[in-house]
Amino acid sequence: DANFMFLPEHSYYENKELTDAYAQLMADFFQTIYPDANKAELLKCAQSVVEFEKRFKDITPRPAEMRKRWTEAPYVKRQDYFKLTSLVGLEDFFNKNVPKTTLIRDFVPENFVFAQKELKAENLAVLKDIYLFRSAREYMDDAYPELFKKRLEFSHKYLGGPPVRADRQERCTSSVMGAFGKELDLEMIDRVFKNFPKQKMEDVTTKIRQSILNGIKKNTWLSAESKKGALEKIEKATLQIIQPNNDKEWDFKPVLSLSDTQPYANGQKLSLAGHKLTLERLKKGVNVHAWGMPPLTVNAYYDPTKNKFVMPIGILQYPFFVPEGDIIENLGAVGAVVGHELGHSIDDEGSKFNAKGELKQWMTDADVEKFKARGAKMAEQFDKIGHNGSLTLGENVADLVGLTFAYNAAFPDNTASVDDKKKFFVANARLWCEVIREKAKEMHLKTDPHSMGYARINQQMKHQPGFQEAYSCKKGDKLFLEPKDQIQIW
Repeated sequence: DANFMFLPEHSYYENKELTDAYAQLMADFFQTIYPDANKAELLKCAQSVVEFEKRFKDITPRPAEMRKRWTEAPYVKRQDYFKLTSLVGLEDFFNKNVPKTTLIRDFVPENFVFAQKELKAENLAVLKDIYLFRSAREYMDDAYPELFKKRLEFSHKYLGGPPVRADRQERCTSSVMGAFGKELDLEMIDRVFKNFPKQKMEDVTTKIRQSILNGIKKNTWLSAESKKGALEKIEKATLQIIQPNNDKEWDFKPVLSLSDTQPYANGQKLSLAGHKLTLERLKKGVNVHAWGMPPLTVNAYYDPTKNKFVMPIGILQYPFFVPEGDIIENLGAVGAVVGHELGHSIDDEGSKFNAKGELKQWMTDADVEKFKARGAKMAEQFDKIGHNGSLTLGENVADLVGLTFAYNAAFPDNTASVDDKKKFFVANARLWCEVIREKAKEMHLKTDPHSMGYARINQQMKHQPGFQEAYSCKKGDKLFLEPKDQIQIW
């Protein structure tokens, strides 16, 4: 792993109280391993690691910059990559395990430049300390209660972690679910979701896809070439909803013999099996049908490299999906999420990947600039409320697109009762109600590409004419925005 930052974001390293506490925590870790060592010397070792991380922080991109690189980082030639990583020793590994036809993209070349420099400096003691801390700290848990207590207190005080850890039964359950998510879900899914109304959910996705297609066809600022690419992308997008349907989609882990008394060894065995499977797939090809998350996960995602949207059954419960609710309520809730994810396929990042998932831009450069100009207004809007508008731009635009197309699907001709419109917007607002610790909020604002829940609700409603109508918004109201200032992407 070429990311040497333990703390979540650059600005944390500028807080002396925090970095001093971090160094002391690391010194306590070393003291646990070397109980007879001099405390002052161990603190110096820890401080050297912190200084190492600070140097790395100075060269590594911030979160907003990394968002751009996922679609802008070019492919690199194999030999050039080996030169960049000569001291790390990747050439021998690649020659043995990675087919020569495999394309390489290096998102953060600065990381390996930094690593090469540090290896040349021969700071072997510091590098060993880094390796020890990174590789062993997660395993020093129940057997070292005093050390873990200090870790928990540090996380709570500075990073917004919980004040009390979950009990062991819950932690063990989470561990097993993390290791065997799909395998467990196959057994549990029919017990958790009995008689799920599949057709009702399929109707929502069909209406949202058609609403997006209709919106693109009516678009006035896209060129004919870009419009064709956008329509093709939405039409060909794979929608995998509710649960996998066959072995290729389930993509189960290889069968292993595990111990009921050696959890650490089990973890190592599972990790090695996953590593081997990844190398095998480099040679055989990627399984594009596989679900990237177990079906009982409360989440959804869009993968631009496969032009695929996945919405597991786990998220299809209140408030996202209401089995007994009508189509208006469900379009306002889960429909907006479907529109959000499909909206990613035609945003500034999605425009770099074609309908096959290849890194080939289908939107003209001129249209990309028009898109960015519209998005810049939204970045400015979120900057003003304490968010990083550049970091959250993609998700904010997706929220706008999802809500807009869901509204158009619910009310194609904008004729509906005030009560129905309110039902739609309330269903949407329910999605992002939240309770969060203050330090966790601070970390979210610095690192997460999603805006805070309150912003995802209130800032988006300002751009919906239907919301203004339903609630009779007028100048001076908190959620009122002049029509000329309302942003419309598509």
